Amino acid sequence: MQKIDGNYLYQVGSQIHPLSSFSAFRVGGGATTLDEAHYPIIVAEQALEPLLNRSVFRLRTSWQAGQALLNKVREIKAQIIAASDRTMALNMADIFEVQSLLSSFEAVLGAELGQLPLYVVTQKAGFIGEPLAEDRDAAVVAEIDFFAENDFLNCLQLNSRLGRVRVPCEEPLHDVVDHQSCARARAQRRCTRRDAARDGSLCGEPQSRA
Repeated sequence: MQKIDGNYLYQVGSQIHPLSSFSAFRVGGGATTLDEAHYPIIVAEQALEPLLNRSVFRLRTSWQAGQALLNKVREIKAQIIAASDRTMALNMADIFEVQSLLSSFEAVLGAELGQLPLYVVTQKAGFIGEPLAEDRDAAVVAEIDFFAENDFLNCLQLNSRLGRVRVPCEEPLHDVVDHQSCARARAQRRCTRRDAARDGSLCGEPQSRA
């Protein structure tokens, strides 16, 4: 089980979506320049590469569309770095292609994410989602303690009715502690109260009448 940052996909979307703002025509001005496109291109590349190749989601259906977009982003980046004049307009064909690839990737990615087996671990019985995910052993021990305590009380009540409980006056809690240890062992072995009644024992240990 692995903890997932719920904000991660939102961040990736905010980092690649600015590619859709590139324009070949703008009212009152020219097209998006190489200099204006430089920063969004770098950010998009840094967001796409980890998502496609190093993320916990391990994309399959949308990987090819994402890789095509990443290749185009890197191609535009190389053109910007090699340009002697970054005030020039971004190539119209590059703008249309990167936006088309972006739209395709977003559509396929959305469909794949909707089908991924992603679940929220909620509390079930004595198990609590976050502690169980972070420290499985501690959570399981706490659950055993819970059932052991209740198992001990059930055994104590049953054997009290049968006249089998023996508690010395000098140390009133001595036998109780011993029986609670027995109850924990029985909980780990998945014993039931009927087992104790059937073999005439208290918490799995034979007892004589007081």
